[in-house]
Parts: sequence; structure tokens; C-alpha cells
Amino acid sequence: MEVRTDDRIPVALDGRVQFIGGEAPVHVVDISPGGCRMVTESDRLRKGMILVVSLMPGFDVRGRILWRRESQVGMLFNAPVEKELLSQLLAGELKTDHSLLKPNSGRPVFPV
Repeated sequence: MEVRTDDRIPVALDGRVQFIGGEAPVHVVDISPGGCRMVTESDRLRKGMILVVSLMPGFDVRGRILWRRESQVGMLFNAPVEKELLSQLLAGELKTDHSLLKPNSGRPVFPV
């Protein structure tokens, strides 16, 4: 069992997730430096999947699905998001491109 180390911040962010074989819209309902909880109508998201969540242009984070309960999905980020960067995202003031997508490809880079 994984132990949460950071407090969750309630949010209302629409985004998209990309995964091998497709993508789906999501609504993020809480977030922390280590992960997020999302709501989705897609039945393609499964526990253990590797994916990239895009919350705004320049803010794409890789991770994996830890759990799924009906329409809710819990995602653990591969690396923690810096608290300052998370604050910028929540304030809608992202200063630079922090995308983890391959340059010019528009395709997510999945860990091997």
C-alpha cells in the first residue's frame, strides 16, 4: 500500500489523458505534488496503466493509475510536481512549458 505524503488540493480542472492506444477526457477533482484524482466517463482507463495527463498547454505529467472506483481514477505521478509549479497551474499562471512530451511529436513518452 502506498502512503500519501502530501495534502490533496481540491480543484476543478478539465484535461485529457493519453495512453497507449488512445486518449480520454478527464475532470481532475483533487491534486497534490505526487498525484491526482480524476473523474472520467471512459471505461478504457484501468489500474496499472501508464498515461500522460494534460491539464493545460505546457503542463503534461506522466504517471500510472493506482486505483479505479466506478468513474473515479487515482493517478500517481512518476515524479513529484514542484509545489511552486503546482501553484502556478492552480493560479492559471504557468510561466514556461513544462511538457513531458517529446518535442515536435505530440506523442507521449512512455517509460520502458
